[in-house]
Parts: sequence; structure tokens; C-alpha cells
Amino acid sequence: MQRYRLGLDVGTNSLGWAVVELNDDNDIVGVIDMGSRIFSDGRKPREKQSLAVDRRIARQARRRRDRFIRRRQRLMRQLVEFNLFPSSELDRKALEEIDPWEIRARALDEKVSLPELARAIFHLNQRRGFKSGRIQEADGDNEGGMVKDAIKRTADEMMNAKVRTLGEYLYYRKEDNLSVRARPSSDGSSYSLYVDRSMIEKEFDLLWASQQRFHGSVELSQAAFEALKDTILYQRPLKPVDPGWCSYEEGERRAPLALPMSQQFRMLQELNHLRIVRNDRSERAVTLEERNHLLGLLERQSDMSMAKIRKELGCEKEDKLNMELGGRKKVKGNGTSVKLSAQDCFGEAWFDFKFEKQNEIVEKIVGSRTNEELIDYLESVIKLDRHRARAISEVLLDDGYGQLSRKAILKINEHLKEEVVTYDKAVVAAGYSHSSQGLSGKMARLPYYGEVLPKVVSGAEPAEEVNEEIRFGK
Repeated sequence: MQRYRLGLDVGTNSLGWAVVELNDDNDIVGVIDMGSRIFSDGRKPREKQSLAVDRRIARQARRRRDRFIRRRQRLMRQLVEFNLFPSSELDRKALEEIDPWEIRARALDEKVSLPELARAIFHLNQRRGFKSGRIQEADGDNEGGMVKDAIKRTADEMMNAKVRTLGEYLYYRKEDNLSVRARPSSDGSSYSLYVDRSMIEKEFDLLWASQQRFHGSVELSQAAFEALKDTILYQRPLKPVDPGWCSYEEGERRAPLALPMSQQFRMLQELNHLRIVRNDRSERAVTLEERNHLLGLLERQSDMSMAKIRKELGCEKEDKLNMELGGRKKVKGNGTSVKLSAQDCFGEAWFDFKFEKQNEIVEKIVGSRTNEELIDYLESVIKLDRHRARAISEVLLDDGYGQLSRKAILKINEHLKEEVVTYDKAVVAAGYSHSSQGLSGKMARLPYYGEVLPKVVSGAEPAEEVNEEIRFGK
């Protein structure tokens, strides 16, 4: 029987292979065959966008529509059960002729019939407004900013118009032949108005309280209030992101990129790799004093250009930086500190916090599931006023997680700060092995990839004994 060995070279959109012949001592004695296969990398050629994006967007739209229909059906059943809507479908159909905007404005001051109130409540559900899930928008995606700007503008206009509710405000807009829908401008750069979920909640409470004065708490019971409000306003909590496991510390989760320690970790690595290249091609590393000077500047700047770095280092006119020769234009600074030290957030007080406290605060910012949870923490624990707490809750910090845990970062940072050493040397000094990964020895079959490549998987549950995908992650 012929003895052979198969070798594979797996790339992002190619697969190279070779089959070599072996003798009895497993030494290579010849090539049996070889070749390669080129396949699509799963992205659009021009935009370099994943082909799955369009499918995902369509799937999300279908799910939103399905959930809206189910919520509407549930609300309809409840309105009938609480004797607000008539049980006859024909009678309910007749209520469609009533202008819901007019009811939402009139019901704040005068008595309306229960079916009319139900019509207004049903209308609140049709466009219940935006509610932030505290998902960090990706850099360059301005949709979230457009929405927040439009919501703030709508709230300011409501205040200037001295209206009590969103419905009252939109009723007056409708009477003036203005749009009552959230539509983007012709150039797609803004919205004329946008509704926040809290506006709908406030209006529901005011409408219910106003009509209870006329109908009493029996017809408009507390049970009905809670059930209808929950149906209209409920939003599924976001599924927590699994950050995966640290590459060096077993059982430790990866740290968020927004943490000050993660920002410092990245800046130290880049500055420690910095080299000044002379005109004669000789080069030198930056000194500890020079590195610390640059680090101090980057702590308060979102980025620094190569020209600025050369100036701060006192370089000669013909000197270049190694990163600059590699095509880099700038070095990224501490984006977390820059954003949180803004005047309407912490201001200069941010730099008065100890490093550990800064990390604790950012941990809470990125970990909070709702703005309300975060604002409550900032007011009660950090003792900030409402204005600053709300401003901080709207800040978008770096999204995602790195490869290392907080424990590993702190250990490696100590050595990166102590000397101007490169990352691989700092890793070894911290007691880790920079390059070792995978398994050694011969095996009868290829192992599950997550066992060999722990750095590229997430969701691992080491206690699982049967399912490899769960135990090692995917």
C-alpha cells in the first residue's frame, strides 16, 4: 500500500494542496500530485462588503414586521378583553374613520368614549418610537447620530411649542399641513423629526390619568393599564455579547477595547515599536522619556499625525518614522478619555479619577443594558448631575473586545511601561508564551479546530464534556 501525506494551505479565498509519497521511514521521496482551488471570498468586489449583509438586513426586516404584527394582535385582544374596543369586528372597523391625532390631543382635557380612547392607544402602538439598546454604532455609521439629533430637535420643538405630549404636538403639525412621519431629508443627512419611546410612554400615562377622571378606576383599571402599557412599550433585552476567552489566562474573559487599560495597552505597543529612521537608513528606538511624553499627549488626543510626532521628538527635517515609511498617517490616541473628558461629560474631572476607577466606570458604561441603568449608576454612585449622566449615556466608545483579559493586560502593561520593549518581549517577561498554541504530537484524526486555535473562537464552555463545539467554542 502506498504511503502518503496530504498538506493543506488554507487561505481566505484559496486552498492549496499537495500529496507527497513517503517511504517506510516516513521520509518524503516524491510528489504524487498538487494543486490549488480559488473561490469567492464572500464579499462584493467593489464595496468589499459581505454578501451576507443584504440577506441579514432582509431577515431583520421580516422579523421586525412579524413582531409588530404579533404585538398588534395581542394589543387588539387586550383592548377587547378590557372592554375598551367593541367585540364586533364590524364596529371596530368603523373606528378607523376616527382621526387618532385629534383624539390624542382632545383626550388630555376632555372626556372621550372608551372606544375612542382605545383607538388612541392602538395608534400609539403603530409608531411607538425609538428605544436605544446601547448597541455601539460602528465608526463611520452616522445613522445613530442622525436619530439622536432628530430626537433632541423634536423634544426641543415640543418644549418651545409648550405642548404636553407628542400626540398634541403632531396634531398641531398635521393641522398646519406638516409631516407627522419620520422621514429622511432629500440628501439623507438628517430627519425632520423622530420619536423616542419615552415620549410614547409619557403620553400613554397622561392619557390614562386624564380619562380616569371621567371613567373611574373600575373601567380603566390598574390591571388594564399595566397590561396595555407592557404590550406597547416592551422590548426584548439584548442578548449579551460573549467576549470569548483570554489567549493567555485560562478561565478569564477578554477585556473590552474601550477600557482605559486596553487603550493604554494599544498605545504602549505602538509607541514602543516606534523607530526614528535617519537619512543614512540608520535608526534608533525612542527613549523612555520620549515615549512617556508621547503617551501623555495621546492620553488627551484622539490621534496624532506622524508630522506632529516627529516635531515632538525633535527630529531632523529629513528624518522619518518607521510607521510613516510603512504608510501610516497617524497613531490613534485614547479615544475613551477624549470622549469622557468632554465638557458636558466628566470634563477635566475625568483625569482626577485613579486609573482603577476609570476602568470601573467604563466597565459599567459598556456593560449597561439600558441608558436608564447607566444614568442611575452615574447619579447614585459617581454623584453626577442628570445632565452630565445623560450626556455620558449617549457617548459611543470603542466597540468590541480584544484578545486578552484584564488580568493579562495589566501584567503585560507593567513591562511595556517599565521599558521601551516590544510586545513579544513584554509577553515573555510577564510569564506568557508569545508564539505557542495548538497541540503537539501525532494524531489519528484532525482535532476540532477550536481545540487547536483557541485565539480565534468564542463561546467556549470548558466544563462541557461531550459537545466539542460548546467546550472549545466556535
